[in-house]
Amino acid sequence: MVKAISAFVTVALVGGLLVAGVWLTGGAAPGPTEIRQAGRTVSEPPEALVCGEAPRSPQIAANEAWPRTFAGFWIEQSEHTAYVAFTEGAEEKVARLAECFSDRSFTPITFERSLGELEGVFAEILADREAIRAGTMTLPGIPDHQYSFGIYMMRNVITVTMEGVTPETIETFTSRYGPFVEVEEGDPGGPD
Repeated sequence: MVKAISAFVTVALVGGLLVAGVWLTGGAAPGPTEIRQAGRTVSEPPEALVCGEAPRSPQIAANEAWPRTFAGFWIEQSEHTAYVAFTEGAEEKVARLAECFSDRSFTPITFERSLGELEGVFAEILADREAIRAGTMTLPGIPDHQYSFGIYMMRNVITVTMEGVTPETIETFTSRYGPFVEVEEGDPGGPD
């Protein structure tokens, strides 16, 4: 049996404080409901979510039911709306999610990349940064390991923040990790 582990990062403004939380979930991965080979995709059907068996969190339920197409979940407090993103079938999947969580309002979003894809690239960037830190790797335009990065779910990208960004830095990140990695000038948040 294949095991799947998913991580969720939630950031919220509570009483003037920025609060972040990370949730890990695990369980048996579903069968091969989506196969990407030579441009062919077999979809994960909306019926993959069984309401009586759904976890208490719609975010976890969506990721567990549709792990290959789930692209994100966030709440816009000012609009009192939860956005749920998928790479395909967003309308149908969000309608199914609303059946299981009828006390909540969801807005479907279609993104190009799944959260799983972004998490895979995130892991690559992390491994490379550790190799740079250990002195076993160098990358053009990246003088040291002092950069922070994270998945920006609402934009379906990974953002990298560092000081001294040059065109070479941007080229290195986008050519190595893909066009959905955005590099921005700023304080990386201190030593890590």
